[in-house]
Amino acid sequence: TPGAPLPSAGSAPAYSSTTRQEAAVDESDLVKTNGLTIYSFGEPLGGADATTLQAHQRNADGSLTEISKIKLGSASSYQSPHGLLLTPDSKRLLSLRSQDYYNYSAPTCAADGMCVPSYMIVDRNIGLDLFDTNSNGSLGASTQVEVQGHLIASRMIGNTAVLVTSHYPRLQVELLQTQQERDAALNNLTATEILPSVR
Repeated sequence: TPGAPLPSAGSAPAYSSTTRQEAAVDESDLVKTNGLTIYSFGEPLGGADATTLQAHQRNADGSLTEISKIKLGSASSYQSPHGLLLTPDSKRLLSLRSQDYYNYSAPTCAADGMCVPSYMIVDRNIGLDLFDTNSNGSLGASTQVEVQGHLIASRMIGNTAVLVTSHYPRLQVELLQTQQERDAALNNLTATEILPSVR
C-alpha cells in the first residue's frame, strides 16, 4: 500500500531474491539478502587490492547501516568476485572469488622505444570464504579455503554448496626433447601433480 509504514527492523518484509532456474536450488549473486540484512561485495570489485565483503542492516525507516566490512584474500593476488551464496536459514554466507597470482618480468622494448611489460599467470585459484552470521546479521567467524583452478558455476542446494571448476595442471612434459622422454614423464606422474590442490 502506498505510504504504508515499513515493517519493523525485527521482521523481514517481502523481498526479491536471486532468480532460480530450479526450485530449492539457489544460485550465486553479487548481492544476497534475507530481508533484514544485505550482503554485498564492496570496493574494489577487482584488481590487486583485497576485495571487501560488507553487511548492511535494514532499519525500520528503510535506511541501511553498515554492520560488517571484511577484507577477503590476499592483496598480493589479482582478485575478482564471482558471487555469494546464503544458506536457507541465513546462518552461513559463502563468498566466491577468483584469485590469480602473476609473475612480472622486465618489459620488452621495441626499436622505437615502446616497451610492453610482461605478465604471466603462475597460479589460478578459487577463493572460498565461509562466514557464520551473528543474530543481528553481522559477519562472524570464517573459514578460508583456496582451490586450484577456475570457477565455472556454483549452486546452493539446501546447506550444501556445489561448485563446478576446471583445472589445467602445469606440467613440464612439453619441455622434454624426445617423445620417449615425454612418455616416460607422463607415466611417472602422480595424482598430486595432476589434481587441483585444496589449501
